Amino acid sequence: MTTRLSDIRHVFRQLLLLGTRGAGTAVKLALSLYMVRYLGLAEVGFYGLLVGAATAMPSVLGFGLTAWIVRKLVNLPGSQAIPAIFTRLSLSLLIQLVVQPLVWLIDMFLGEPIPLHLAPAIAAILLLESLASEVSHMLTACRRVRLAEFLLFIRSGLWPIPVMVYGLIEPAARTIDVLLFGWIAGLVLAWLIIAAQLLPRRRWRHLRLQWRWLFDGARESVPLYLHDINLALSLYLDRFLISLYLGLELTGVYTFFWSVANMVHSLTIFGMLVPQIATLVDAAARGGVEFARVVRRLQLETALWATLLASGAAVAVTVLLPHLQRPLLDDNLHALWIIMAATLLRICSDGYGYVLYAQRRDEAIAATSIGGTAISAALNLLLIPFANLRGAAIAFLITTGAQFGLRYQLSRHPPADGAAVRSTTAA
Repeated sequence: MTTRLSDIRHVFRQLLLLGTRGAGTAVKLALSLYMVRYLGLAEVGFYGLLVGAATAMPSVLGFGLTAWIVRKLVNLPGSQAIPAIFTRLSLSLLIQLVVQPLVWLIDMFLGEPIPLHLAPAIAAILLLESLASEVSHMLTACRRVRLAEFLLFIRSGLWPIPVMVYGLIEPAARTIDVLLFGWIAGLVLAWLIIAAQLLPRRRWRHLRLQWRWLFDGARESVPLYLHDINLALSLYLDRFLISLYLGLELTGVYTFFWSVANMVHSLTIFGMLVPQIATLVDAAARGGVEFARVVRRLQLETALWATLLASGAAVAVTVLLPHLQRPLLDDNLHALWIIMAATLLRICSDGYGYVLYAQRRDEAIAATSIGGTAISAALNLLLIPFANLRGAAIAFLITTGAQFGLRYQLSRHPPADGAAVRSTTAA
């Protein structure tokens, strides 16, 4: 009876998380449709490049330390977790305060490829979004999954609603400027909620810097940093190359199709796998039959949800596309099906990536990410100039397929010294 109740609670929690993630993802899809219909494909392309930059920022400037800390936070009490999180965020803030002014100086020197009047809004988004992303990962490791998902919904699923309503009521509000300011408002609200979490039981007393502890992890986090950089490059390099070779309108087409497929990935990975990182890490520390059971269960759940969601997304796009009145989307529809297939392989690859992460196979994760970046860069540079969006989609498909195969094989051969894994986890 106890086991049955536990299973029911597990299913309920999963459905709740999927519902929260699903609501946010549905709003993001609605925002993509709104932008395609009322702003234009060039604006969608610009927005896609900004999303890519905001997503890549924590990876490029994070030195792999967030992933290293996440694994440490799994078993830390709150009094130790809060200073660890605060120290990590302080380092990220310092790095951005140095790097961002340099980036904008380079932009001015190059003749403002990024319009300078948008610089304050873009700078604020890059800073607040990257720090909030790090907080979400660390809260998940501390088993504050619902809070992490709620904050994510505010950052990505709440703010587009008033922006779209305002734009539908007032045609003059259908601009990229209004969109960016709405994004900033959502981020400010999320950070106010994060700050409020320090008030109960006077948690703010634990805010202190622990630089030595963080620096001790710098050496261990090198493989994770290589993984983070290469993951960001392999996922977002294509849209920057498309903008370079094909222009912002076709970048907008690719971004829209990628957003539809990424909805499937986001719901599956962040709704099913990420909330169970702590469980996976604990099971890997114990090893044996229990870890194999957890992996099998997660992979089965992931495969089921991914298949259902991909089917639903395909039907939705088929129904909605004629109403968007953008001939370029119809002309390049073949790219969507390739991107969707690549996304299913990406989900499989990420699933086994988390298995390697739980096994502390950081070098294996880094190696597969570096290989994926090399394959992606070579194929995109080769195929985009000759095959346009179809070439970018094929490059995505081959890259994710190769990563999936490598990670699957590596995960089947865990480290021989299980005791070492257990002792490291305990530390």
